[in-house]
Formats: sequence, structure tokens, C-alpha cells
Amino acid sequence: MQMSGRNMSRRGFLTMAGIGAATTAAMGLTSCSPTPNDADKQQPSQGVQTVSNKYSFETPPDAVSESDIVETKTADIVVVGAGTAGLTCAVSAAEEGKSVIVIAKDDAPSGQGGSHFAIGTKVMEENGKKLDVQEAIAHEMQLASYRVDSEQWSIFANESGAAMDWYCNLMAQGGLSCTLEVPASNCGGITEEYWGSHVFYGGPNDTPFGDLPDELNVLVEQLSKNGQDVVFNNCAKQLVRDESGRVNAVIAENQEGKYVKYIGANAVVLATGDYGNNPEMIEAWCPYVSGIPCMKAPANNTGDGHAMALWVGAAMQSNSNHAAMVFGPMDIYKSLTVNELGQRIGNERVSNGFAAMEILQQPGKHTFSFWDSTYAAKIPTYASRLTTEADTPEMVKAAFDAGVEAGTIFKADSIAELAKHFSIDSNTLQSTIDRYNELCAAGVDTDHFKNADFMIAIKEAPFYACENTPNLLVTLGGLDVTADMRVKDTEGKVIEGLWALGAVAGNFYANTYTTYFAGANLGRNVCFGYRTGKLLAKL
Repeated sequence: MQMSGRNMSRRGFLTMAGIGAATTAAMGLTSCSPTPNDADKQQPSQGVQTVSNKYSFETPPDAVSESDIVETKTADIVVVGAGTAGLTCAVSAAEEGKSVIVIAKDDAPSGQGGSHFAIGTKVMEENGKKLDVQEAIAHEMQLASYRVDSEQWSIFANESGAAMDWYCNLMAQGGLSCTLEVPASNCGGITEEYWGSHVFYGGPNDTPFGDLPDELNVLVEQLSKNGQDVVFNNCAKQLVRDESGRVNAVIAENQEGKYVKYIGANAVVLATGDYGNNPEMIEAWCPYVSGIPCMKAPANNTGDGHAMALWVGAAMQSNSNHAAMVFGPMDIYKSLTVNELGQRIGNERVSNGFAAMEILQQPGKHTFSFWDSTYAAKIPTYASRLTTEADTPEMVKAAFDAGVEAGTIFKADSIAELAKHFSIDSNTLQSTIDRYNELCAAGVDTDHFKNADFMIAIKEAPFYACENTPNLLVTLGGLDVTADMRVKDTEGKVIEGLWALGAVAGNFYANTYTTYFAGANLGRNVCFGYRTGKLLAKL
């Protein structure tokens, strides 16, 4: 599993994907959120932790009547959600002889991303790559202001490697290869990333950012080989607690609109993803990304698991300001950047996650980058996890030309023309550029302390500009869980029978997602999915 040069298609993708303004909004929201039912209740309503009593998800629906259930299926473990976390858990448990049913609201498995971070894997060892675990984890905890569960991070540090080795073997059986992405480094000091981002490729659905669709298909096929059921087009509506208070089932609505009850004799596992396409939940828990289109397609991340758990008495994580995976412009577009008032926003040379945070502080939640005709030849380039070789000036220029052709980059013979196009006061913009050029000439950015290598003056026509908007991938806040992924109630007690994995599980992120551990989200899904499957197999 040596590092490969398979990233040429990834580089090509950057010519169009590197500009925030070019992001395509997820359209056609198809929520399958649980809905009220007027039938007789089969159990008392549980106490619900509310935010403000103004959101629809805070009101539990009436319980589905047993008389409305047309079919009941039973397994040792029922997993709700067919993404990386849920499917990994199901395969892991099935390997130990447990019967598993996975239900999913869509007609195929669904996930987001392509990079999987893990520490101390065989792939890393084969390529001679390692990291200082103590330093890296301390760094991540500092970035989160220590408002996370340190025990979860300890588990991730110590067990993600073995879980990823297992996952790599599964993918190899399915015909997928694994390589390491080269971390961004030597690019200004504050965008340094750690080694450990694994990406898979080689399947029929391979994309510039990895091959997650084929990974999920491999997991589904593995379950089928083990005689386990994966049931698509079944939208979970309600969890069921028995008389003892244990969660022992989930009721779903099938494609025909009929109710099916899935009993998990040992456990019910929520792996339902995030709530990036639920505006109410965004407003309640992650307001700083309100109004930003979520890139998830299909738009099935509507917080169904969050709501269902709250309705049976679960608590949300104690850190009420949830993190999100929200990105700004790609590296080659981090030239002089201003807001709509023509004022420089700060140090442009930050990681994509922090670049998005810069944008979100600006009027209109957008910014504008400017550069001149010499920029492509002068901008330092480097190998990164998206490009295994440094881009040449010709490649950078080609990316700009492609942007102009696509209408995402604008080219003009004067700054005044670009200012007019973006409705920015030309005098203010020119003053900002003049000051920036002074700092470039001095070789020291005393205004915002950007690395001198990336201070490139804007003097020679033609001039270029693009608009940058933040891109929301997923939200990263969820239910209050133990380090073993057991869901807790509002009194801090474990709700028997209920587990949560992936983005529906909380306490792992705070502030914002960074790329220092590029792919930590999927890496976490693999680590805790594998681990939870083994734990459930012992029940």
C-alpha cells in the first residue's frame, strides 16, 4: 500500500472546486424527519430536553400504535443509518456472530467526504510516516478549547490505527486500494497538517476526493455475504422504550408508507448523520452557519436521529455551541482578500476551516480575493493531500483561465473595473491594495503577519478577482454519549439499549473543524464503528 500518484484527477478538480462562490447548493431537500401520528400511544411520552420550546423538533409526535405496524423484524443489533459509522459497526459485530439489521432512509448507502484520518496504521508504517501523538492530540485539544471528551480522543489516538488496518483489509477484498494523502506543510506555518489521512481509490465511483461510494458498497456487500439484512427506503420515525426504560426497537416507515418495527434485542445504534439540512437545528445549535447551503447530496442529513433520541429523554452534548465542517477558498486563492467594504480581512494564509471562519465574520458572509498577472509565477506551491506534486506556474495559470471561462473568476485591465463588478468602492479598494503593496515591498506584514513568501504585490494588468463564500459540509454536534458511545439522558445516566455513532454522537468536536487531522470525521467513524461493533458483540 505504497503512496501512489493517483491524484492527478484531484488536481484537475481543484480548478473548479477551489472557489467558494462556485459551490453548488444542495437542492430539493427531502427530509424524512419523524412526523406525528394520531394513533393511540403505545408508551408514555418521555421528558424532552428543549432549547427554547419554539422548534418543531422539540415536540414529540404521538407514538405509533401497535395496530398500525404491519411487520416486525428482530436482530441482536439494529443500526439506523447506512453511512460509514453504521455500516462499519454492523460489519464489525457481524464478524463476531451477531445478527444485524441496518435500515436506511434512502435507496443506497450515503456518506460525505473521502479522507479518513488514523494514527499508527500499517499504511503509514510502510511509507515511513508517523507523528508525535502526544503533541498532535494536545494540539487538537487546544484547538477545541478542551470542550470535548478527552477520553474519546484518547481512544481515537490509541485504537484508530488497528481499526483502519481492519478497514483497509475489507476495502482490499472489495478491490479498493489505499494511499496516504500528503499533508499541507511548509506553507506559512499555520496550515501545517499531520500525516495520517488515508484515501481509497480504484472503484467505479472514484472521485477527486476519494471513493466513499464504493467503500460503502463494499461494506454492504460484506454484510450480505454474512447473511445480514440492509434494508433501504425505510425511514426511522420513532424509538421505542419498554416498561423498564430500555430502548429496544425503532419504528420505520417503508416505501409503501407502512410501519415496520425493528427490534434490537441487544442494542439499537443511531448512525443517522448530522443535521446540516435542518434549518431549525442549525439555528438552535450551530447558528454561525445559518444560511450557508449544505453541500450534502442527497440532502438527507436532517437530524432525524437527534430528534428521535431527544423524544425518548436523551440529552444533547453539554457544549451547546456545536462545531461544523465549513470551508473557505482553496490555497491558490488566498491572495489579498477584502470584504464588501474593500477592507482587508486579516491573514489570508490560514487553513480552509479557519478561512471560512474569517469569511463568516465579514458583512454579507462573503469576501473577495484579488491578484495580478504575475501571481501564478510567484505563488509558492507545494505537495499536499490533494496534489502529490507541487503545481507548476503553468498549472496555476490554467486553473485561473478555467475559472475565467467558467465565470467564477473575473479578469479585467483595471482594479476599478473589478471593483465595479463586485460593487466595492473603488477608492477604498485601491487604498487597501496600495497598503498591501507597501507591505509586500517591505517584506513584512506588520498589519496581519502573513508569511512573507505569500505577500505578492498586485501591480501588473490584467487583474483577477473572485468571490469567496463558505461551504458547509456537515455539522459536528450531537447527543451526549459516553466514551463507549452509549447515549445519556438529561440526568447523565446511560439510556439502556441505545448507542450513537458518527455525527449524531457528540463530545468529539468544539469550535470548528480543522484539517490538522484531515479526515478525522470519517476516521472517527471507522474507529468507533469498529470498536462499538466489538463491544456490542460481547453483550
